[in-house]
Amino acid sequence: GSAYPDGRGDENLSLVRREEGDIGIYHVWPAEHKLWFQRRRSAFGLMDPGWFSKAYWRELLAPRGEVSRTSPHVLHITGITPLISVNTHAAWSNALETARALKEEGKADKLVVTMDLNHRPSLGAWQELWRKVEPHIGTLDVLVFSIGDVINVGKEFGEPFAEKFKDLKENGPSGFQGA
Repeated sequence: GSAYPDGRGDENLSLVRREEGDIGIYHVWPAEHKLWFQRRRSAFGLMDPGWFSKAYWRELLAPRGEVSRTSPHVLHITGITPLISVNTHAAWSNALETARALKEEGKADKLVVTMDLNHRPSLGAWQELWRKVEPHIGTLDVLVFSIGDVINVGKEFGEPFAEKFKDLKENGPSGFQGA
């Protein structure tokens, strides 16, 4: 493929410039084994969700041409995005709602939707993330959980395995007495 969309080397992508917002700030405190991302006031967190409207996602995800109909399309999202800001949550929801609509319309046979839950406590409570994710579970083909997420899901639904996984995470295999 060409690095330039027109194939001739002429840049024809439009850039959006913002006066407010950082690209993002990342702080590391090695001695304390701590890190922190400033995401909420980043350019991504402040973006206009209209940039990623349902029409945008439909254009991007709907198959076009013969190759597109036979090749898989993958939409991979994370649980980080909806907790950054109201704007990122709207754009994230637009992607998932459009993917669901395309699947229901039979226009996305090769669309695979994956989500890495990837909960970040500094962005919000696990329950807050789950409330945003749960309505979209039926759209997903793959949902990736960390051990911490498995523990939280188990607690959310009153499953006894949650405590067993918590023991495994804290004590390693010697603390795990069957599942």
